[in-house]
Amino acid sequence: MTEDQERFEEIIGEISELAEEALNLLPEDIQESAKSYWYSHILCSLNDDHEFIGGSMLHMNDSLEEWSSNNNANSYPQFNSQEEWDDHVARNGINQYEDPIDDED
Repeated sequence: MTEDQERFEEIIGEISELAEEALNLLPEDIQESAKSYWYSHILCSLNDDHEFIGGSMLHMNDSLEEWSSNNNANSYPQFNSQEEWDDHVARNGINQYEDPIDDED
């Protein structure tokens, strides 16, 4: 996970904590209506880790997972010229019979 992705994950947690803090600042007679509306909407937009029946079609954690998987898909070396490719092969070799990077083994 990159530094930006780690920070994004921290922000998800911080938003959750701040929403709970804000909810708890309200008088008890107002908390239930707030919990039913804005508080539930905030938590449902972050991830599936909440007590509510509903959810979001795309929450922040989904975006983080997509971002992380894009980074994994792009973990192959990138070359801007044939010369860079040739240099890479000369230094590292190449095995055309080996499967691409597979993190599940």
